[in-house]
Amino acid sequence: MKATSRRALASALLALALVLASRAGPAGEPPVLDGRFLGAVLAARGQEGALLTLRLDGVRPEDGGWLSYSLSVIDGAESKPLCGRRGEGPNRAIPLAGTWRADGRWQAGGFTLACFGGVLAKCARWGYRPWETRGGRPLRPYHQACTRLLRADYCGDGKGHTKDGTPINLWDDLGIQGREDLPGMVLEAAWTPEGAIGIRHTRFPEAMDYVRRTCPERLAEGPRPSCAAGGAAAPLLCNESFPRLRGQGRD
Repeated sequence: MKATSRRALASALLALALVLASRAGPAGEPPVLDGRFLGAVLAARGQEGALLTLRLDGVRPEDGGWLSYSLSVIDGAESKPLCGRRGEGPNRAIPLAGTWRADGRWQAGGFTLACFGGVLAKCARWGYRPWETRGGRPLRPYHQACTRLLRADYCGDGKGHTKDGTPINLWDDLGIQGREDLPGMVLEAAWTPEGAIGIRHTRFPEAMDYVRRTCPERLAEGPRPSCAAGGAAAPLLCNESFPRLRGQGRD
């Protein structure tokens, strides 16, 4: 069982697009800053546009051959971990090629530091690494669909509709994440990089009100969606959750 949290969503907002970097990886891949760059100072721009000064404090290899980093925000003589703390040490971040707009859309150019615990890093750590392929299929669309799913961004407009500790069960058509048998959960929706399709229910009642006002065409009609390879509009991920409104638990 997977769960989203308010802290995870807040961490996602801390993702920073770097203005300067020591060197970048191949097109579409995250930049590489190895141990030779420890102590390097980078200029960065925050989500709200403010310029920040970052220092690279640590580099750690992760399963799969990629690297994560611990960084500090420098403010005069003061410093604090960019991503806060986890346990006894600083929380880490991973660099992702490109940046994300306010509506949740990915765009090429620059790169983003995504803190562990946020949806950008979480989707990569769950196997949807946007710089990789699986069976000849690029994983960037899966990573993007995953960010929509975790945030419950049903309309694909950047508006998330999940809450702290909400359990979900997700799977995909590539077998990166498999479907678990979790009693009481029913199909919620299928997901593309543009948001949900075939919405059967929402995680919370107010989200269904939003969908009906904003993107009613995304509500389920006809047979349930399936996560099967297909055309460009085919869903890439599906998820289940617990229905919380009478009459929403259709399956």
